[in-house]
Amino acid sequence: MAFFQQFPKIQYDLQETKDFTDRVDIFRHVDVDTLRSDDFSTYIFYEIQDGERPDIVSQKLYKTPDYYWTFFIINDFLQDGFNQWYKSYIDFHRGLEQEYGDHGAFIFLPNLPTSATGIASAGGDSPLNSPENDYTRDMMSGLDLDYDYLRFLRVDDAAEPTAKIERFDNFMLQLITHDATATDFYDTNGIYRFAFSSTATQTQKDAWLDIYTSYLKSINAISADVDTLVESDLSTYTYRPHRAYDELINAPYRFLSADSPIVDIGAYDAIHPNRALGSITNIQTWFEYEYDKNESRKKIRYVLPAFIEEFVETYQNLINS
Repeated sequence: MAFFQQFPKIQYDLQETKDFTDRVDIFRHVDVDTLRSDDFSTYIFYEIQDGERPDIVSQKLYKTPDYYWTFFIINDFLQDGFNQWYKSYIDFHRGLEQEYGDHGAFIFLPNLPTSATGIASAGGDSPLNSPENDYTRDMMSGLDLDYDYLRFLRVDDAAEPTAKIERFDNFMLQLITHDATATDFYDTNGIYRFAFSSTATQTQKDAWLDIYTSYLKSINAISADVDTLVESDLSTYTYRPHRAYDELINAPYRFLSADSPIVDIGAYDAIHPNRALGSITNIQTWFEYEYDKNESRKKIRYVLPAFIEEFVETYQNLINS
């Protein structure tokens, strides 16, 4: 039984020409509570085996593949669709490669000020790359990086490789990048700065440089009376990562507190010397996060075979009422 065959049809004018045709009303919905699914399933669970599709599980439980859709009705996490179904070993790793394959990450740990005695001048000892100054360095929190033409460039490599910027996570202090132009782009000992793509227009550059200038002023990295930066000024403001990961999948997804009760904590609280509530190794990686999420979908509730026909009939009546 195809799932949408149960749905009522409505007259719909697709082209707005007053030429109505019958279409399945796919927007109909029956709340799980309305079905009294607990009465039918009584919390019976099935553990999906590697490679089992919904129709295969339906065949095993009900001797027909037609009732596969019932799993998506009574399991809340499956109501978002087939992509939430437990993935086989091959599909899981293939999905990781597609989603994370060309992504890497940096953790930038800000060096917060201990005093406020003045503003250091830009140059070789700029506030962003000198550990002796009184102001924040390696700081990106709150900086708008959502521009396709923005790049992250490695300064200490003669080839000046770059990567595209995806986002900066303020809680994890993690800059996620992708499509690096060199295999050794990610280096904990590397030095980096912002740059523009070769296709960026001058208007685009000027717009972001204005944003960057305002940001540097807001964190006291440059004096308030400094004019808007120009592109050549970007070489002045460099960043040194606390950690670099050439594969995002191995980077921290979350930091965990060292003491009980174990809770999620931000990167600053976890690894800054002034806090040290966790450690750089007391983490859950992105791989572990994805693995645990997939494993949590392995066990599904299902309707007892003795009640499946009653369940289907009840659902059909409700969806057509």
